[in-house]
Amino acid sequence: MDAPSEAPRRRGRPEGVLVDATRLRARRNELGLSREELASRAKLARSTVQLVETDGRASPSTMVRLAHALELQTADLLVGPRGEASAT
Repeated sequence: MDAPSEAPRRRGRPEGVLVDATRLRARRNELGLSREELASRAKLARSTVQLVETDGRASPSTMVRLAHALELQTADLLVGPRGEASAT
């Protein structure tokens, strides 16, 4: 008997956590950082920062790196009970 197949992952789109992209952008701007500067602080590619800001999804490790680079708690970037996609 064949095992049930998993849904295919979309290439370049991380599965994982939903990030409050509005909050991420607002905090980046508060700190006066470009995407490139944030990427450097977080030890990520600029394209990863751009993808998270536009797609609103990130791997858990990417979210931790971004939160640390933005001087936030990881929960501050989550979409959910603590911050229901903030209206910043």
